[in-house]
Amino acid sequence: MKSAVKTALKTRVIAATEFKAKCLAILDEVDDLGGAVTITKRGRPVAVLTPAKPQPARKSSMGAWIGKVKFPKGWEKMELPWECTSGTADRDL
Repeated sequence: MKSAVKTALKTRVIAATEFKAKCLAILDEVDDLGGAVTITKRGRPVAVLTPAKPQPARKSSMGAWIGKVKFPKGWEKMELPWECTSGTADRDL
């Protein structure tokens, strides 16, 4: 049954006024079932609505710099151009 609906959706043509009235439902149908919907204005095709391509999952930025940044030996004991105090955001550079 689902394949029959999917086939029907692939050839679906609707008027712009119908699309305007049922936009969200049509978007859900295209997302769920695939296929394309041709939108017409006065019988002339003006747009084709198709499902978006799946986006690859974004990688976490956690650990993105591992192995790319090298600190000199003893960096944690280096003198800084300002005084570090806990909880202070303002620094004189």
